Amino acid sequence: MTSTIAAVSDRTRGVGALVHRPGVVTLVLIAATVGLRVWVPSDDSTSAVCFVRRCTGTACPGCGLTRALAFLFRGDLASMWAMHPLAPLFAIDAAAVAALLWVARSGRALKPHWIALWAGIHVPLLLGIWMWRTVIGTLPI
Repeated sequence: MTSTIAAVSDRTRGVGALVHRPGVVTLVLIAATVGLRVWVPSDDSTSAVCFVRRCTGTACPGCGLTRALAFLFRGDLASMWAMHPLAPLFAIDAAAVAALLWVARSGRALKPHWIALWAGIHVPLLLGIWMWRTVIGTLPI
C-alpha cells in the first residue's frame, strides 16, 4: 500500500510529472511559439528578458536566444542569426523534448546517457559561440 502511494506521489511532482503529461508540455510549447511569433523584440536594455543582462548589463551565453527564436518563427533569418545563431538548434530541442515525453508516456524508457550526451554537446557550443561573439564584438546588447 505504501509503495503504491509513494509511486503515485512521485509521478505527480517535479520533472517526473511531465512524463505523465506530455500534452501539457506540447501545449506550452505551442503557446510559446505563438507568443514568440507575435512578440516584437526590443533593443531597449530596460526591457531585456535575460535576467543576467538585466542585472549586470552584460550578455550571458544565452543572451539573444529569445529574440532570435522570435525572429526565427517570423522567418527573419538574418535578424535571427544576428541575435543568436543557435536558435534553430534550440527550437528543434524543444520539439524533441515534447516528442520524447510522448515516447516515454508510451512506456519506453528514456536513456539518461543520451540526455547527458546531448547536454554535453550543447554546453560547449553555447559557451564557444558566446566567447567567439565576445571576442569579435557581436553579442546582442
